[in-house]
Amino acid sequence: MRKLLLLLTITFFFSSCGAYLNKKANPYYFGMNIIDNSKYKKTKSKNVEIYDFSSSNLEYFLKKGYVIKAKSSFRNTFVHLSWAQLAASKLGSDVILCKKDYVGTTSGTMVIPWRIPGETYTATSTTSGNISLTGHSRSSIASSNAYATSNTSSAISGFHSSTTTTTITTPDKYELYTVPYSKDYYDQYALFLVKKYYWLPYHDYYDGIIYKDAKNNSEKIGTIEPNHYLELLDETRGHYKIKYNGVIGYLHKNEYNTLH
Repeated sequence: MRKLLLLLTITFFFSSCGAYLNKKANPYYFGMNIIDNSKYKKTKSKNVEIYDFSSSNLEYFLKKGYVIKAKSSFRNTFVHLSWAQLAASKLGSDVILCKKDYVGTTSGTMVIPWRIPGETYTATSTTSGNISLTGHSRSSIASSNAYATSNTSSAISGFHSSTTTTTITTPDKYELYTVPYSKDYYDQYALFLVKKYYWLPYHDYYDGIIYKDAKNNSEKIGTIEPNHYLELLDETRGHYKIKYNGVIGYLHKNEYNTLH
């Protein structure tokens, strides 16, 4: 019975792995709702970072310039977060926020038919006995003066033995095993985030001045070209912290500096 349970465990494990490696069977896919239809370059799943699904974490990443690419929710037995990373990598998302809520347990028994191969037997039979052969011959000689005859006999005896081997296999047998099971179910959620690159639209009162510090009298260290993309690093009430052409600085928030 122990071997049977071990085999069942291994079988279920690998069959589950095979299912979740399939894009159409991964619950993070069939429970997904796409928010941003933009195409992003695929990332390596090992580079996808996982954080707790919370309002504070979401606010943190939104201020860092991330946007929600997709969200996913489903109810299932626990699906390992590596499958969420797999889904994220295909979406081009490098940050996901995940959580799970326990909803209940199901239990019962399952009947497993188990084939027992038939037994093999070998039967050996031996035949033996004595062999005896007797022979007779007669010869004659005739001439003009005489006539002669002679009789001879001979006998041969020996021992004979032979062995025959026969293999017999009985039919296979089947037995039924009742195996108890228990499965925990969870509501699982995931937000897939991607880094967005922004730009300032050009107009008559274009600003785009980059300051060294988040102060009104700070030193000017550069200017953003109209309609050029920049990376948002952080956001406060009065400033954007940005990275543009390798330069990290601050944009004052005003009616002319509105990121798109």
